[in-house]
Amino acid sequence: IPAKGWYPTMGGLPVLWADYNPMDANGNPVDLSQREDTYYYTKDDGSKVYGKAKNYLTAEEAAQYTVKNVLSGSDNWQPALMTESCANPEVRINAGHLEWEAVPYAICYLVSRNGEVLGFTTDCSYPYEDGYQYKVQAVNEYGSLSGAGKQSQPDALPQVQETQSAQVLAIYTLGGVEVKELQEGLNIVKMMDADNKIVYRKIMK
Repeated sequence: IPAKGWYPTMGGLPVLWADYNPMDANGNPVDLSQREDTYYYTKDDGSKVYGKAKNYLTAEEAAQYTVKNVLSGSDNWQPALMTESCANPEVRINAGHLEWEAVPYAICYLVSRNGEVLGFTTDCSYPYEDGYQYKVQAVNEYGSLSGAGKQSQPDALPQVQETQSAQVLAIYTLGGVEVKELQEGLNIVKMMDADNKIVYRKIMK
């Protein structure tokens, strides 16, 4: 962006043409001392008409440029409601499916696996395959996405112990690192079953 910020002609003479507190790609404040403040337009006879425009804003002035103040107008239009995200789905794994409760104001759900979009669904369940990381996002009527609800299985270890009389001996990450509790994603659980045999189970949290 040129130090002057913009071009001196735009078909008219603005009263205010300014930016406030811009940053560069590294988060450093941009020098605004050379911003353009003189403009012109060309008349039909080829002559130019010049004028001055304010090229800066104070913090108090910038604070007045809110969505409500700028866009609401006389009809009290609230465009921010169109971009307001739904709540994140709370996703669980059950019988080979991802499941979640219906999210208020959601018209459908976007399901992705390992970062790739699988598709959309209006149901509150989706087929699940072991070994992948799934995310579910709620979509509102304007297409805005919620944050991602990841699949979870917080009661997995108690269920294994209760239904199979298994004793948990150790928990490992997929990379083989022993941990004290289930980690986010896929876990390898070493157990002793009712017949005193060592077995390993993959459990997704």
